[in-house]
Amino acid sequence: MPDDTPAGTAPALGFSITFNIHDRSQIVAQSFVPFEATDDDIDKALDKVMRALDRQAAKYQVKDLRKKLEFEEIALKNQVEKVADFQNAAAAEHASSGRRGEFKLNKQQEVGLENHRKTIEGMKYNVERYRVNIAELEAMIR
Repeated sequence: MPDDTPAGTAPALGFSITFNIHDRSQIVAQSFVPFEATDDDIDKALDKVMRALDRQAAKYQVKDLRKKLEFEEIALKNQVEKVADFQNAAAAEHASSGRRGEFKLNKQQEVGLENHRKTIEGMKYNVERYRVNIAELEAMIR
């Protein structure tokens, strides 16, 4: 940080802020304001430091969210495949059983299918939430 104090004077009020980025990292920021600083000047200095720390934390959060998004997208794809497999297996069971008439899921199969669909909807919601959160954090970083 540049030294804005006049020659021969020392800062009167120094501050250190320890900021937890995530469970593995911290940043310590130190700054000062001159003795003559008003409350507004002190608040502005603290706000400036906090904005910088928030941007740094956002960079790490984006990395973490991208990993979570990738995992959730893979899990969603797998869940969609499970539903297709589930439906195909139920239809194949009906066809091989020799039953007559139109194929229809039994109650247990209907419940299973509904559970799969609810899981998929939850996963889609998570994927969208991760994308929105990433976009918001990236806007903060710029």
